[in-house]
Amino acid sequence: KTLKEKYGIGIAMFNNMKPFFLSSQLSMLEIKSDMADALDLYLLKIARKKDKKCYGIEKFSDQIAAVDRITIKEQIKMLMDAVKDTTDESSSKTEELIGAYLKMDLEEMVKLTQDTAMPAEFEKAFLIDRNVKMVKSIGKKMRKSPIFVAIGAAHLGGENGVLNLMRKRGYKIRAVEMNFDKIKN
Repeated sequence: KTLKEKYGIGIAMFNNMKPFFLSSQLSMLEIKSDMADALDLYLLKIARKKDKKCYGIEKFSDQIAAVDRITIKEQIKMLMDAVKDTTDESSSKTEELIGAYLKMDLEEMVKLTQDTAMPAEFEKAFLIDRNVKMVKSIGKKMRKSPIFVAIGAAHLGGENGVLNLMRKRGYKIRAVEMNFDKIKN
């Protein structure tokens, strides 16, 4: 199927994207977006209900810099892998990840987000280095006032995950209990 047939969008939308961002977009298109959108909105509502200020914990330029550390050849390989991976199996993996997230099963989330095909330099640049920067940013903001933080699943767990890095700095971390039955469009 073409992008137009499968997702209702044309290839022209991606003309000026680096291969990494195109592969990322393809992966996101595979996710059942109604759940992802609803979760984002739900978390935003929680933050606002608790009078929390909403802001980013990293700069977009940090994400771009991480991608720039990966050669175009490696990005193209990742794109080709993403194109090959737009199957029912990848949708099933996404559903498993959402299930692990809802159960707050960090160990399972780490297992599901680990990408053995990811070049080590990319993992360092895009996950580990960014996690360190996010932890510093969170720490600075927390010194001013209590904050609510929402972070993508791939950044949470593991030895170099944001949660472990925060604990190493002496922070106490707790999950926010949520009633996901209320998440409806």
